[in-house]
Order: sequence, then C-alpha cells, then structure tokens
Amino acid sequence: MTSFESTDVLVIGSGFGGAIAAYHLAAGGARVVVLERGPWLEGEDFDHDFKLGSSYTRIFDFVVGDGMSVLGGNCVGGGSVVYFAAMPRAPRFVFERKGGIGRRMWPKALSRDALEPWYDRVAEAMPVTGQDWDDVTYAGGLWAALCARSGHTANPVPVAVDNGKCTNCNWMMAGCRFDAKRSLLTNYLPAALAHGAQIRPLHEVQHISRTDDGGYRVHYNVIDDEDYRVHTGGGTIDAKIVVLAAGAGATPVILQRSEPSLGKMPHAVGRYFSGNGERLNTAVIDEDRVREVLGLERDGGLAYAANQIGRGPVVANWDRLDGSLPEHSRFSLEQLYFPPGLGTILAQAPDATGPTWFGVEKKEMLKRWQSWLTIFIMSEDDNEGVFGPPPATGNAMRISQQMLGRGNLRYHPTANTLRGWTEADDLVRDIIERDGVGRVRPWTNDVVGAYTVHPLASCRIGDDPATSALDDRHELRGHPGIFVTDGSAVPGALTVNPAMTIAALAERAMPGIVRAARERGVPVEYGAPSPDGATSARRAAAPLVAGLVQGGGPGEPAMAGAFARVTRRGAQGQVRHVSAVRHEAARGRVAEIYAQVERDFGILAPPVTLHSPAPDLLAAAWMTLRETLVASGRADRAVKETVASAVSLGNSCRYCADVHGMTLHGLVRGRDAAAIAEGRLEAVADPRIRAVAAWARDLGTGEAGADARPPSRPARRPSSSGWRWSSTTSTAWSTCSWRSPPSRPACRPGRAAA
Repeated sequence: MTSFESTDVLVIGSGFGGAIAAYHLAAGGARVVVLERGPWLEGEDFDHDFKLGSSYTRIFDFVVGDGMSVLGGNCVGGGSVVYFAAMPRAPRFVFERKGGIGRRMWPKALSRDALEPWYDRVAEAMPVTGQDWDDVTYAGGLWAALCARSGHTANPVPVAVDNGKCTNCNWMMAGCRFDAKRSLLTNYLPAALAHGAQIRPLHEVQHISRTDDGGYRVHYNVIDDEDYRVHTGGGTIDAKIVVLAAGAGATPVILQRSEPSLGKMPHAVGRYFSGNGERLNTAVIDEDRVREVLGLERDGGLAYAANQIGRGPVVANWDRLDGSLPEHSRFSLEQLYFPPGLGTILAQAPDATGPTWFGVEKKEMLKRWQSWLTIFIMSEDDNEGVFGPPPATGNAMRISQQMLGRGNLRYHPTANTLRGWTEADDLVRDIIERDGVGRVRPWTNDVVGAYTVHPLASCRIGDDPATSALDDRHELRGHPGIFVTDGSAVPGALTVNPAMTIAALAERAMPGIVRAARERGVPVEYGAPSPDGATSARRAAAPLVAGLVQGGGPGEPAMAGAFARVTRRGAQGQVRHVSAVRHEAARGRVAEIYAQVERDFGILAPPVTLHSPAPDLLAAAWMTLRETLVASGRADRAVKETVASAVSLGNSCRYCADVHGMTLHGLVRGRDAAAIAEGRLEAVADPRIRAVAAWARDLGTGEAGADARPPSRPARRPSSSGWRWSSTTSTAWSTCSWRSPPSRPACRPGRAAA
C-alpha cells in the first residue's frame, strides 16, 4: 500500500536533532511530520531483559562495518532513550581543532563562547544538572579514589537524570522504566506533539527527490514491528523543508541514495566520519587491595563487588582535556557501566596466555564480573571514516530480525588515532594497576573492529565546501531547504560525550531553518521557550538570533525579525492593570518608540510597553532606559549591562535580571554572563566585570552606601530611577514567561497516526 501526503516540514529521525527541530517548528506554527525508523516505546515498555525480541534488541541498531562498528538508538527518541544521559559541554580547544585537513575544521562563526547560550537552552530544556559526591555510585567512587591515589583529579559528570526517581537499577541503557532518565520522551517530543506535530514510528526513509514546485518528496518504507527486514508498505510525503536527523550512520546513506534524484551531493557527504575517538578498557579489581590500599568498604563486609549497582557514567577524569597539549593527546576517561552483551564479549582477560576475548581465562574473568570496572575513553581521531555505496534499502543490510546489520562504513585508524588510544590506555593502566588494585586491558578490535556509540561528522558543517557538506547554518550545500541537525553535522571528535553539543548545535540551527521555511511560504515564527515554558535561556540566546535569521519582513528592525514577532506575543500578555497598546495597533510616537526598542534592545519589554497608553510617559521611560544602557559614554555597554544585571539581582527582580542577562551573553564571555545571572559573582573570570558586578549588586541590596564609588567609574551611577523599579511599577507585570500548552499528551505509540 502506497500513500501520498504533504506537509510544511518533514523531519527524518527523532533523536536530539530531530526532536528539537520538530518542537521549534511546530511551536512556531508549521505543520510538522516526523518519520522515525524504530518503534515507539516508553516507561513500562522497557524490559529488564536481554532476550531477542525484548525492548533491548528492538531499540538498538548495531551496524558492523569495515574496521568500525556503530551502536545507536533505533526508536522514537533516538539515542536519548539508550544513552547514559551524560551531558558535558565540549572543551574550548575542540573548536580550534585542525584534524587531518591541517586547518580549522569548525566554521569561523562557532566557538565555545558562541555556543554557550545554546548550551544553556538545552540545559534548561532537558534539564541538565550537576551531581555531587552523594550521587556517585560505588563504581564511580572507586574510579575517583583510584584517580586521587595516582595524583589525578575526578569529577562527577553533569547529567540529564532525575536522581530522585532513579532506583540505581543500571538498566538505563535499555530505556528507563521509571522516567528518571530525561530522554527526549520527557521534554521536546511531548511538547512537539502538544503543538500539533505528528510522529510516525517504523517509517524508514529511503531517499529524497524534488517536486515540480521546488519542494521535496520524501520516499519511505513502513517496517514490520517484529522483523525489521520486512516492509509492510510505503509512501511519499511532500514538504517545503526537510530536516535530516537520522544519525551519522544513516543521514549520509539517505543522501547518497538521493543523488540520482536530487543531483550531485557535496564531496563531504559520507566522508570525514569520526567515532569520537572511542575505546573501552575493562579492569578486574582485587577486592582485598581495594580495602587495604584505598580503605574502601561497603555494606556486608564487601570492599567493592558493585559493578552492577547504580548507573553510568557518574565520574570522569578530565586532566588531559588541556588545550596546551598537542592534538591527538587529549582525551577524557569516564567510568562507565556497560551491560552484558558486547561488554562481556569484547572485554579481554588481563594477563591471558592464550586467547584474550574467549577461552578458559576469559571464562574465569567472567566469574568475577561484579568486580569489573569499565573505563570509557573519548579522544581525538582523524575523521578517517568513509561510507561506500549505499545498500538497497535502509542504512545497512539487515542480518537479523532486529538490531544487527552489515553497513558500508570503512574506517582504518591513522597513526595519530592509534597514538591517542595508546596514550589513553597507558594512563588508564597507570591509574588502575598502581599498588596492585586491579588488572586492566582494552576491549579487542579483532571481532567487530573499532566501535563507537557516538558517531559524528559524516555530513559536517564548515566554511570550506571541499571538506564540509553543510554551511554554518546546517543547510546542505547546493540543495536549499534541506538541513542536517544530528551528530553527522558535528565537524569532529569532541573528547567528551557529544549529546549536549549535538543538541546545542540543533538549537542554534533553528532560527536559520525558520528563515528558510518562511522564504518558502511556510507561516512559521521563531521564539518558542523551553518545552516546559521556561524562558531565561531563550532570552540569553536572543542577541544571537539576528545573525542567524538575517532579515524579517519589510521594515523589520535588524535585531528583531521573526524572534521579535514571537516575543511580542509573550510580552503583551504580561502587562496587567493597564491596557498596553498592541504592536500592530501602534501609531505615531508609540509606533516609533516600539521600533526603536526592538532595534536597540532586542525585545519589546513589558516595562516599556506598560507606559504606552501615555505616549509622553513612554518616551520618557524609553529615553531613561536607552540613555543609561545603550547610548555611548564613558562606560562601555558590557559594564552597563553588568551593572543592570547585578542591581536587578540585588533587587530580587528576576524578570529584570533575565532581560539584562540576555543581552549580557552577547557582550562578555558566556561563563561570566551565566555566573552573573546566577549570582555567582566570585566565578566571574574577568576582574573588571567581577568588581563592577559586586559593586552594583551591593547597591541593589542596600549593603553599599549611597556614596559608594564604582571600581571603574561608569558614565553615571545607577540609581533607583534606572534599575530599581518601584513597587507600583513592579506590580504591573508578572514574570515574562510563555505559558505551557493547555494540554501536553503523553508520548505514546497510540498517537502515531493522529
């Protein structure tokens, strides 16, 4: 059975890149359809079992290539359903990497500071939280103790986990039954559904062709729920915009297969694949030495024997994430729990005199599985992976009913990659084997080659068309209206878990995709809050939107465009007790001031619009705000916004702190802006900004006297008329936040056809 349909936006894949695109575009008013190759499971659908046909084999995709095997998610929610929810941000040096091409791989427009506000958006949406040592598992604590004993540091890893719900069952890689893991099933996807997006599981996209009107036609097969080798139907969907987010192992294959219909693909499609430099080591721990050397002991008189308890990863060693080190010598070492299956097959028996990954000595090693400690290495490879000709259908030739396939990826590690692995293996060995606490050996590459759970870079962004398939806004070169937002867009290895960076890049791509959709006639706007309605991170990203959405409608201010139009709606609803003039009804002086506010301040803020019924008062309020913050003077804009943010914190005005913090992100280092917004002034690295912020905060709280002098004298000292809003004024609006949709349906399979 074949069907024909049309929509505004067709999203291929429902992992981080697909879910974020689906949410923002649906929330902005577009008709969105998401096609997902895998099944739709959640909650109690996830089995604590490894039997064939259980959820474990249904939601994974394991593709064996030539020298590299890729393990990824195959379900609604993609990799977020099976990941360990570790969400660190990429180190600063990553964005300056040259890799095998000998020059900077990342686009000039991207750096750690430039990505910081988009990281913040993801952290707010998931949400991502830090862990302290009370959250650390036995395995994590053992790794931390070993690092400390050998003179190294260890840190709890930031995660997207609700520790209050976590039962430490260690089945999170098979999907979380308890909704403790914050997968996309708990945030972006249900929010996309609430805004009208459709998600269709078991729909495998085969190729893309063009339509006569300049749009695209996506061709798909419907996959059997039990045997993924069987196709039960198919069809096409026409769309004005296509967002590919099928994963770094599938997105390039779809584009390769589309070349006869779409025309020549960029050279970098299917090239420069990176396995994130990944490698695993498994140690067998000597229980007696854990007690004698490290002084560790747990209930029941046991020293450790806790490989199976908890969740992973929880603790990482980041000592080698040092930008001063040469490339390919930088890596992270993360304690990880890998469940039975590949972990028991590929782990090698330390000190084996015969076969290492099977045989008698391996059998003895398996008897001590509770005393294992697995360390995950993420390093820098040379992007040496290349995809060969695509298979007839799908991303691989299916070998079994579920999970297992043979792919067309070729990966032969260069000397640089091998050197990095050796250095990392040596450090793991030094940390674990010191004082005889354990014996360790890396997993074998003899069975399935190298392996990765974080495939990257097979359709990457960049400035050079010869080495990148996408421009810095994620649009496929030579094929306007096709975008890629999954891990394949990341230029190279990150040396840390990549989910946070993939998601941040997807968030950053959304304004440009919205712009392209509008140019193709889709009635969509950009500016949705986090899926739960939070807005502080959205405001922080606002100053960057203008550069990504270049131009709005006729007469739109440069900094406003689509974002300004969306924020008008939220701002308008926050003014109380007076009837503010709506933007579309503004005339004369009010219209002129509204245009100036959006041009110079970025958003039409309620503290300004509430004065609009009295145009003269509105003009005076805007003049006061503009002259103290925007107009040039003896203090630069960064100092002024720092003062405004810190005074607002001192006044306990959350709205004002958010608005000024939004602008501050575009003026100072991302970390400093975040520290000021959170009131952690001691963490501000810039001494000038730190001193000014402390002075201004003390003015706001009243701790500083009226005559306290600023550390570096600004054009004028802030007074109550500048930033401290009177009680009368402050009651005129509530905190500016988007309200959640009236209903948010659960992310359930039964809604696939809705």
